[in-house]
Amino acid sequence: MQNLSITAAIPTYKRPRQFHRALDSVLEQTLQPDQIIVGDDGEDEEVRDICLSYKDDRIVYVPRRSRKRMTENWNFVMRWARQGLVALLEDDNIWLPDHLSRAKQLFLRFPEAGIYHAGHQEAWDRGGHLEIYRKYFPPWHERLSLNGGGSVPREDIVLDALLCGSINSSTVVVHREIIEKIPPFDHRYLMGMDTLMWTRIAMVSPCIYGSNYDAIYTYHGNNVSVGEVASRRAGAQARASRRLIVSEALARGIISPTGIRQWLLDLSPNAASSVMTLLAHRTVPCELRRIVKEVWRARWTVRSSGYLRASRILGFEVLSHADRIDVILGVLSKFRIRKFA
Repeated sequence: MQNLSITAAIPTYKRPRQFHRALDSVLEQTLQPDQIIVGDDGEDEEVRDICLSYKDDRIVYVPRRSRKRMTENWNFVMRWARQGLVALLEDDNIWLPDHLSRAKQLFLRFPEAGIYHAGHQEAWDRGGHLEIYRKYFPPWHERLSLNGGGSVPREDIVLDALLCGSINSSTVVVHREIIEKIPPFDHRYLMGMDTLMWTRIAMVSPCIYGSNYDAIYTYHGNNVSVGEVASRRAGAQARASRRLIVSEALARGIISPTGIRQWLLDLSPNAASSVMTLLAHRTVPCELRRIVKEVWRARWTVRSSGYLRASRILGFEVLSHADRIDVILGVLSKFRIRKFA
């Protein structure tokens, strides 16, 4: 892993205004990338013209024809470089000026690492004006911040992924060779594909964390996750992708059923409720599912929100059907929207 050239990878789809802002943030880095690959799923003339307007040979614009699957474009831009570091930037987000510089410095400190990430800010995008409303650091920030960042234990990454997945995609920098060791982004889990990818990388290669804000994540009317139908699908997809993480982490010996049991007992009621819903599914290994049922019986306080509330009346087995219920509710919601539009 000696090559530390940097490729900025930007997948984009029909958001020229946001893309322009994202590209500007790349070109304003204190440490400039060696190349910039733009995968344009919309084959948008405005996006192409923006790229050409810079007259910068490092910018490679590639029109794509995978419009039905965002994952195909993400896989393309992440694999376009043949070596070195690949830094992903979603087209509606922004890098802060020292992102690449901080990432490279930490890779030099930890040459065995395969993936870097950092904290981020979140903002509402109101017609191009950003209103920062939250600043987010992952749970290991306090422990690692005194040393300017460091290596995150694999178990911490896996358990965090079951809760929320704190690794923000637009802060991620990955060694290109590591990408070949895991499956590509999976189109079946649009709402969980990034957490699945980054956790898989962390399971096969050390993960390092830079204790700064490196990006601004924006919310706007064109976010994929906006709307009731999308949120219903998101619940089922996120749980399914996280069950893959559990299975693979168990197989690799990163976590154990007894460790999961103690973790569930220590979690807050709301957090435990969310994790138990995904782990109660019939596809989860029997030993782990048995442990979840034991915790469900022992912790009455977790049955106060979400599907755990329904399980107080309908029993534990209702949790194994949460994905199916979400899909059905999503279809019904979509029907209501069309009927009354």
